[in-house]
Amino acid sequence: MSIHKLGRLIPATLIGTALFLAACSSHKAAVRPAPSAPALASQAGDLFVGTWKIDLAKTTAPGIAAETIIIELQGGAYKFIEDRLGENESHLHFWTVTDMQGAEVRLTQMNGQPMSDSWRFTRQSATAFVIESAGIIPGKQEFEVNPDGQTLTVRVVLGNGKTVVIKTRPDNGRNVSEDVLVFNRVP
Repeated sequence: MSIHKLGRLIPATLIGTALFLAACSSHKAAVRPAPSAPALASQAGDLFVGTWKIDLAKTTAPGIAAETIIIELQGGAYKFIEDRLGENESHLHFWTVTDMQGAEVRLTQMNGQPMSDSWRFTRQSATAFVIESAGIIPGKQEFEVNPDGQTLTVRVVLGNGKTVVIKTRPDNGRNVSEDVLVFNRVP
C-alpha cells in the first residue's frame, strides 16, 4: 500500500472509530450500572426471593381472584414478575428487573409492550423491600417475609405523603386507604 493511500485510510479509520466510540458511549449511558458488591452479597440470603401465591382468605384487598408474584435472581439483579387476575376477569401480567437500590425502573407486559407506570424498588433487609410508584398513581407497597420464611405480607398504602387517596369501601363501617395482601411461598 502506498503512503498516499495509507494517509487517506488512517483519517477515515480514526473517524469511523470515533463514531463507533461515540455511539457506544451514548448507548452506555442508558445501560444500568452493575449492582454494587454489597447488593450482590446480600442476594444469596434474601428470603423474599421465590414464588408466592396469594392467600385470599387473609387478604383485605378487594377485586383479586388470583395472584402470583415471582422474585428471582437474574444476572446480579432481581427479576420481579406479577400475574394478577381480577374478579372482573381483568388480567395483569408484567415484569421488571431491578437492583433494588431505589432507581426508577419501567414495567413491561409479558407480551413485550411497555407499561406507562414505573416503580422504585428499595431493599430494606434480607426479609423486606419497598416499592414506590413513580407513575400516575402515588403510593407504596411494603413487602416483608415472616420469620418462618413461608409467608410474605404486602402492605399497600395509597398516597404520596401529601395527598392521600381514600378508597371508599365499606370495611366494618370505615373507609380504608391501606390494604394487606398475604402470600404463601410455593415450594
